[in-house]
Amino acid sequence: MLLIAVGTAFRASFNSYKDSQERGQLLNSSRSFMYQIISDIRNSDAAGPYDTVAGTKATENGQYVSLQVPGNPTAGLSGAGGSGITGIQLIKSHADSLDPTASVANPVTITYWFDAANQRVLCTRQTGATTPTPRTVCSFMQSLQIYMQPVYVPANPRTGAGASVALSRAVVTAVLANKDVNGNRLISDGSQYLTLTFCDSATPRKSLSGL
Repeated sequence: MLLIAVGTAFRASFNSYKDSQERGQLLNSSRSFMYQIISDIRNSDAAGPYDTVAGTKATENGQYVSLQVPGNPTAGLSGAGGSGITGIQLIKSHADSLDPTASVANPVTITYWFDAANQRVLCTRQTGATTPTPRTVCSFMQSLQIYMQPVYVPANPRTGAGASVALSRAVVTAVLANKDVNGNRLISDGSQYLTLTFCDSATPRKSLSGL
């Protein structure tokens, strides 16, 4: 009985250690992704909804231009029936350490989208006409919702800037879990099905540059 008790305690301690490792891997993946996408949104000069389905992308961009919070299948916050968007496309026209060649004449197009079939978020950074190979920036992703709050920017006669719709704020909500599309655990050493939810928001640095 003493050996059984010791063995049970050891197994519980071992599983707890493995669960901590699982949580650490999910935390590292999510924190890195959230830091990257929020940083890119803050440093962007223009933004718009993105979806791999052309029709959905066109609908969401139409909603955004009409000063609605874009969402698929309906616009608006979740309480009003909207589901948010699953991808965002950003334009950056100023150079920094991450994109040293970016300029107004040669901007960088940054695209994030949720690959639901493989439970991951993909990203591309495109300069010029060459389309880069998508890279995985977050694994274990169960759902990704981005709420883009548009704002109307009136024409500015002083600068000659015309009226436009800009991004006032973006809210990113990511849900990660240690399971695949079939419900099987991806990391099988622990004893729990871990689920973590992260949410953050950002305002582009030049949202209201036309004012």
